[in-house]
Amino acid sequence: MGERPKANPSATSLSRSVAVAITLAAISMGAATMLIVRPILAERRAAVASDQDELALRRFADRVASGEDLESARTGVEERCGCQLREERGPRSLEVGGGHWVAEGSAPAFLTNMELAFAAGVSFVLALFLGLLFSRSVSRRTNALVGRAEALAAGTFADTPEAPGDDELTALDRSLSQMSKTIQERLRGLRAEQDRLETMLDSMSAAVLVTDKLGRIHQWNDALDQMVSGPVEGRTAEEVLGSAELHAAIRESRERPRFTELPLETLAGPGTFDVRIAPLRRGDGMVAVLHDVTRARDAERLRRDFVANASHELRTPLTAIRGFTETLRDGALGRPKEATRFLDIILKHTLRLQALVADLDTLSKAESEGSAMQLERVDVQSLVNDVVAGLTERAKERDVQIVLQPALAESHARANQRALDQVLINLVENAIKYTPKGTTVRVKTEVLAEAEKVVVSVVNPGPAIPPEQLSRVFERFYRVDFGRARSEGGTGLGLAIVKHLCACMDVEVDAESNDDATVFSVRLNQGYS
Repeated sequence: MGERPKANPSATSLSRSVAVAITLAAISMGAATMLIVRPILAERRAAVASDQDELALRRFADRVASGEDLESARTGVEERCGCQLREERGPRSLEVGGGHWVAEGSAPAFLTNMELAFAAGVSFVLALFLGLLFSRSVSRRTNALVGRAEALAAGTFADTPEAPGDDELTALDRSLSQMSKTIQERLRGLRAEQDRLETMLDSMSAAVLVTDKLGRIHQWNDALDQMVSGPVEGRTAEEVLGSAELHAAIRESRERPRFTELPLETLAGPGTFDVRIAPLRRGDGMVAVLHDVTRARDAERLRRDFVANASHELRTPLTAIRGFTETLRDGALGRPKEATRFLDIILKHTLRLQALVADLDTLSKAESEGSAMQLERVDVQSLVNDVVAGLTERAKERDVQIVLQPALAESHARANQRALDQVLINLVENAIKYTPKGTTVRVKTEVLAEAEKVVVSVVNPGPAIPPEQLSRVFERFYRVDFGRARSEGGTGLGLAIVKHLCACMDVEVDAESNDDATVFSVRLNQGYS
């Protein structure tokens, strides 16, 4: 069986009030009835008493006429009729035994009081019955109105037919229906506005957070979710992002409403952020927008470094070329032996400039966004063999031996052949240039079947590269030993070219260094199509 519905407390209270009012009205009606009926009953009582007095006189006369003693007949009639007989002449007197007698005091009190109580009781019951019928009707309609009002308060909007009639409860019912429609329209508008706001916030690349008056976050976007791993709602900026500086800035802007802008170097991890904080219009809280400018700042730093390094790399050969050219112009041409030496130096620096320009062009193409490469099936071991064969003579010139350790299995991988050839040439040339004379450079090819990788490693013997410098060896113009690198004719761009060509081919490249050697490894994918 279903659970019996519970009575509404407010509606029950109203029903009780109506019942009490009806009961009081019934009592009042009974009292009014008694007041109205009482004069009527009093008049009737007087008439009945007069008739009974006349009847008592006739009985008294009959008993005396039958020979009964006057005093005995008087006593008997008075006891039987409940009245008093006395000798008196009057308009209602009767001649008995030679005298005139009157009777008085007869009253049917019991009969008139019963009639009065009956009339009052009938009035009370009738009023109570009619009142209860009205009470049930009012309570039923009131309960329905209270239920609709509570449903509206709970957010439930049910369409109900319009009630007929023109009384106050019907007017209230129509008002509730109109209010329900108005609330629904406004809620639809608010939901649409909320959806638009959330879509706008989530489409922003910058992290956005909105706080209340106490600095607790109650709204944020997807970008902030990606920055943090824990819960956000109801917490402060310091608890979520770990930045006391940001929390203090939000508090200060809240206490003295104003627009605030500040940089933060660390926020939810390493990075650089530009933060803009502004108060909400009605002073209900603050909104903070966090722009991640890490990449922009890094790009700016790399640009400055590139300009400085390029200027430095160009200054040395240009200064040498200019100096020896001026020397030749000032008379050295007349000394053939010195002139030849000066021209050789000029040629050396010219070739260095040419190599620098060529590397810059190669790096520019590798870094360009539109430099998507056509990948193909490449025989990695065959390409390694060709590169080593082409650089063997140069290695001999430096008294460096190249040892080839070929793969033991088929070593095909997915790559661009020209780009991979350039990567391998740069790595092996780099090893030949910076490996001490009389040592051995090993070039090893491995096939990792489980990982579906082909790994080419170039092992350079010699001093270890410090860890803090190892992470920067792929930067443009970066040199571990500047003096030695320049004397070997390097441009400082070889490993930067390697890094960007590998990125274009979706190939991994890294460097490891210990006391015995530095190893550069290229990891190619075997998953070619």
